[in-house]
Amino acid sequence: MLPARQASPTREAEVRWIVGNARRWGWYWTWLSLWTLICWTLICAGAPAYGARSGSRDGPRLLSLTVDINPGVTCVRLRCSAAVEQPTWGRLRDPERVLLDVPRLRCEGLEEDLPIAAGGIRRVRFLPSDGEGARVEIELERRWEVRLATAERGRQVSLEFTTTGIPALEPPHTAGEEPGTPTGLPWQSAAPELPAPPSSPTQPEAPIVPPVPPTRTELPEAPRALPAHVLSVEVKRDGRVAEVVIHTSRGVRASGYTLAGERPRFYVDLEHTTLGGTVLPAVVPGPDLLTVRAGERLDDPPTTRIVADLASGAVAQLDADEDAGRYRIRIIAPAIRPPAPQQLGVVIALDAGHGGEDSGAIGLTGLMEKDVTLDIVLRLRRLLEKAGFEVVLSRDQDTTLRPADRAAWIRAVRADLLVSVHCDSIDDRPEVTGSSTYFRQDRAGARGLADSVQLRLREAIALPDRGVQPDTVLYPRSGLYVLRHSPRPSVLVETGFISHPTTEQRFRDPEFRERIAQGIAAGIRQYVLAGGLKEVRR
Repeated sequence: MLPARQASPTREAEVRWIVGNARRWGWYWTWLSLWTLICWTLICAGAPAYGARSGSRDGPRLLSLTVDINPGVTCVRLRCSAAVEQPTWGRLRDPERVLLDVPRLRCEGLEEDLPIAAGGIRRVRFLPSDGEGARVEIELERRWEVRLATAERGRQVSLEFTTTGIPALEPPHTAGEEPGTPTGLPWQSAAPELPAPPSSPTQPEAPIVPPVPPTRTELPEAPRALPAHVLSVEVKRDGRVAEVVIHTSRGVRASGYTLAGERPRFYVDLEHTTLGGTVLPAVVPGPDLLTVRAGERLDDPPTTRIVADLASGAVAQLDADEDAGRYRIRIIAPAIRPPAPQQLGVVIALDAGHGGEDSGAIGLTGLMEKDVTLDIVLRLRRLLEKAGFEVVLSRDQDTTLRPADRAAWIRAVRADLLVSVHCDSIDDRPEVTGSSTYFRQDRAGARGLADSVQLRLREAIALPDRGVQPDTVLYPRSGLYVLRHSPRPSVLVETGFISHPTTEQRFRDPEFRERIAQGIAAGIRQYVLAGGLKEVRR
């Protein structure tokens, strides 16, 4: 028997129950959708403003700050990850400072005090900026001339300080200006003085309270590399040629100078180097070297000076091997009388760079390198032949020489020395000038020849000395083609920058070209007479 069936609501009641529930849930979902729409509208409306605020924090970032110190010019460079807006600068006094403001530049982690103490700059400091951006304070030794420049499409900002000549003039003082007030800065200016209100006869004047000077918090100095130290100083003699050999614990920058007079001397300054307890060798006076002295300047960083007192008429030059920390002062006595060059059978190969269809570098006024080098080489041949050398030329007129032709000529002449004469050039840098000499590093005696030629060339034309370097600096894998094919000591002389307007005009002067030839000839003659070919011919 089946159980009795329970009574169920009528169909009409079921419909009313379903409709009532639908109405209630419909209003619920309607309100929920409406609130969702309102919230999304508010979020989307605020997104652009939020993006603008957050985007301002994504400006260019400071990658590095470098200080390049050169004779007469010191440059502070800021390299950024992207182009920056136009920077501005101004001055502060007591102490003398320059403030550089770069809008929207981020420099997280670089807010520190960087002591320099060189090149006319005492220190560089990152300061908090009033707005968004970076502010750099550069403390100077004196009021130098300043030039602001940008490069690399706005990714590099540089301040150049001219540290020679007359310092920059003080600007005229204005009413209310006090030392320490920046001038020329759009983001900070001195407020004008307001006239004091008239004092009332019945009201006593308030006592004048001197202002409290602002406190200055010194940031900790950045760690610096320890100075090198002199390991030893030796004196070697070979006949009437003396050498003072200096060894340091690591490579440092060295500069050599000759001081003429009744007591001629040659000294070498080793930067960032201490003398320590180095014992100087005893020197027996000779026709080349009299004594060796040393001293230390206790600056920060320190500098050690080695002085060689020369005999009358002696000539000295510096041979620096910074990678090995080895520095040699080579002193040549004036009484050396080796056999005449023609008895030695010394053959000098001279190569006038470029020629014919290959004009070489061209100056701003159209002067061609091939014409300058040919004229210098013809003058150099005359001077060397007059001194007794045998000279061969790669070209004596405006002819085209392919690299293979030059290599075949070098192998055929079998010269004792090769000197290739050129003019230097650099695009978009007309301010760069100076002379330099490159040598083949794997050729015995090449460095000595380059030192002699560069020394005499510098004395003859008085252009900035860009030094002596191996040819692998220009072409690390192979070096210079013309030097690579010579088995003997070979150098390439860059006599000056034809891209420099003033140097180009000097190249047009026959007297200047004659002095270049005289300097190179004197360097070759000094190298040969000092016995530079003896090592090569062994």
